[in-house]
Amino acid sequence: MMPPLILLIALLMLAGCWPLAQALKHRDQSPLAAFLLFASVLGLVAAAVYFGLTWLVTLLVGTPGLAIGVICLIAAILAGGAAGWQVVRRPPRRRMPD
Repeated sequence: MMPPLILLIALLMLAGCWPLAQALKHRDQSPLAAFLLFASVLGLVAAAVYFGLTWLVTLLVGTPGLAIGVICLIAAILAGGAAGWQVVRRPPRRRMPD
């Protein structure tokens, strides 16, 4: 079970995605779609980059210290934010006519 503090931090970070997605979204994108796209891409890319970086550091160095873990976390969040920004800035695709 997750400690309550980690869950609270995760919920606050998820709530922080709303204003960020609204500021970055394309003018034709709906607000809810922009938020869902941004939050999901941010989470998926950040998790993949974090686990990839920690795996690589563990192979090269051995047991990483706290500083290396924080650097990996910051790099993962920046990579996830950049990917989310690219996805949200694109115009929405046109739907097929019925």
